[in-house]
Amino acid sequence: MGFSTATQTAIKTALDAATLSAPVYDDVPQGAAYPYIVIGDDVATDRSTDTVLGRRVAVVVHTWSEYRGKKEIKEMQGAIEDALERAILTIQGYNFVTIDLESAETFVDSDGRRRHGVQTFSCLIEKL
Repeated sequence: MGFSTATQTAIKTALDAATLSAPVYDDVPQGAAYPYIVIGDDVATDRSTDTVLGRRVAVVVHTWSEYRGKKEIKEMQGAIEDALERAILTIQGYNFVTIDLESAETFVDSDGRRRHGVQTFSCLIEKL
């Protein structure tokens, strides 16, 4: 398992274990009802030392809602932050040093109906 896969698996496991008001997807099923959460793209950057293979993996988490206003999106983002920020993530063969919120934003989607939240979490992960 690579760093990106380990990170996505750990985040999905942590979000599935949290009390969230919406399902968490890697790929949204056709016809899925709103609201929902999507684990999006990631970018891995080498953070290896002479003795340890390491990566900084930035993962984007999307929240989607049809609720009028941003209340539902902001509540979902708060629950995601509670579940992930500084969480102790575990995947066999890897050490998660930390996971921190890098950025968060909310906006009305281009269709004018849906609300969209985007959070980026930064994980520092080492291979054991």
